[in-house]
Amino acid sequence: YALSGASFRTTLEGDEYLLVSGQLEFELFRDGDIPIPLPLAGGVLSRALLDGRAARMQVVAPRVRAGNAPHQARNQPPSQPPNQTANQAPNQAEPAAQQAGGLVLLHVQGKGRHRLELAVRLQLTRQGGWRAVAGNLPAAPATTLSLVVPQPKTELRLDGFHDRSEYETQRPGETIETALAADGKIALRWRPLVAEGQLDRALTAASDAVLDVREDGLQLIWQLRADFGRRENGG
Repeated sequence: YALSGASFRTTLEGDEYLLVSGQLEFELFRDGDIPIPLPLAGGVLSRALLDGRAARMQVVAPRVRAGNAPHQARNQPPSQPPNQTANQAPNQAEPAAQQAGGLVLLHVQGKGRHRLELAVRLQLTRQGGWRAVAGNLPAAPATTLSLVVPQPKTELRLDGFHDRSEYETQRPGETIETALAADGKIALRWRPLVAEGQLDRALTAASDAVLDVREDGLQLIWQLRADFGRRENGG
């Protein structure tokens, strides 16, 4: 087989995950069942359609190093099989989770050109005012990625892309066209503009506090007077 192209699209929104949808095209050169490995990390595969029908996917669990499982005997079979085969239905409620370094095998039959439509939910994390995602998407050479930014004045940082690393949008719904690396790794952060607080220049405040340190404890007497122009609130 040979990959012939791929494209993805996502809207930078959400609080728990970022939904990325796209398609992957490839050519098979012979008949029979052909397993195609697709790297997937940092999220879950929530939808997969092969030529308009539910794709047959096989989840390959990442290998565990011997040092990470000291209590497991070498010849003892694992409690769960490392591979799991399932027919991935569209809009499946509970998709199989993919860990770092994981793979999914796409089983395809029939010589010729095929198209895989998929949706991946990447886990979203917060770092201060930034929202960030990092993972691995199935990709082909020159895979395009369209980023739709709903809010204006949003700062965007791209890591590992063959493009600019920093953007700032100017209008609502602006779309940024970029390209993934050949290995499909994706790492991006974005931060919408924080609304500036309104300043009431008529507000003045006076504060007087006395802290009394005693053997049995501390006592604080605090008097605050706030003047809102024509209104006065004291306490």
